[in-house]
Amino acid sequence: MNKIAKTLVPALLLVSSAMLMAQDRADEGLKAYVSFGQNIANNHSLSLTGIPWGGPGCYHAEFGLEFYHPATTLVVRPNAGYTRLLSKPGEPEYDELENVVTKPLPNLYDLLGVFIGFDLVYNVSKTLPITVTAGPSFHMWTVELTTNIPKGYGDMRQQGEKSRLKLGWRMGLGYDFKVKDWPLRVDFTYTMTEWRSNSRLPYKEGFNPSLPSYSTLKATYTF
Repeated sequence: MNKIAKTLVPALLLVSSAMLMAQDRADEGLKAYVSFGQNIANNHSLSLTGIPWGGPGCYHAEFGLEFYHPATTLVVRPNAGYTRLLSKPGEPEYDELENVVTKPLPNLYDLLGVFIGFDLVYNVSKTLPITVTAGPSFHMWTVELTTNIPKGYGDMRQQGEKSRLKLGWRMGLGYDFKVKDWPLRVDFTYTMTEWRSNSRLPYKEGFNPSLPSYSTLKATYTF
């Protein structure tokens, strides 16, 4: 978690500084929001986790800012956060001395990601509070093996490349509403990302090259 904090704090400060400078030009001022939701693994994320939804731990937590850009007539939402896609591995079978795996399981992985990005928001209708969003999203993934870890060899779970920022793209639909005057929003988003593409490693479906993507259903509160 220390590495996550060290990554998120500078990212949030950078995003906040940039948006505060743009506040004077924003017709509707600057707003902040927080989002929390659940992820569903797609594409290579599904190949790595082996299951679309790995339980409540597959959460998505996001903080962002929102302002109106008069030149484009679009709302801009810079954001940063933390996202998780989890596997549900069983237990491999060991010999009588519990040293040698006699029945290994298919390799499964957990994906833990820190991200920064921004969304461009377009209001679809003047009468309905429906929005379409799209924008770049940069992830830094930590991928951990959750099955068939040899005993007595230390921590062999992490699969490398965890410190590299990877390009991605997010798009989605949003619906704004109020509950007791609280400004809330429900979003369904689809995020395409990359994790690994290494010509020195053999091809392996979902692992190399790896283009993990995921869907998110989240609730948002705007301050």
